[in-house]
Amino acid sequence: MSVSTDSPPASPRSWRHTVSALALVGILLAQIVPPTVQLLKPKPQRFGWQMFSAFNPIPRYELIMPDGQIVPVDLHQHVGAWRNEADYARYLPAHLQRVYPQARGIRVRWPDRPEVEVIPCNPSPP
Repeated sequence: MSVSTDSPPASPRSWRHTVSALALVGILLAQIVPPTVQLLKPKPQRFGWQMFSAFNPIPRYELIMPDGQIVPVDLHQHVGAWRNEADYARYLPAHLQRVYPQARGIRVRWPDRPEVEVIPCNPSPP
């Protein structure tokens, strides 16, 4: 009498379990890895488990008009919804210069800084 050392063939059920387990691991990795990577970047980041925990202060923008008058800018007219991850300080001054070509400068007042930043505007031709 001889004993067979061959293993039995894999059943379709065990194959389905393997595929299901791999799919579950893939889904879990997709939900854990991106937010973990975003946590290592400066806050706030989209998909970084930070939601409302990090808050960037909103600066006040004021226009310096040709006669020296200071006119506050209503940001709600230029920004639909303030998002913490957007870099408004980079793009908003150029937008304000296009919308208000008569302005001679833009003052930026950050609530967490004592200094006032003045951005000169290109003078419009006479």
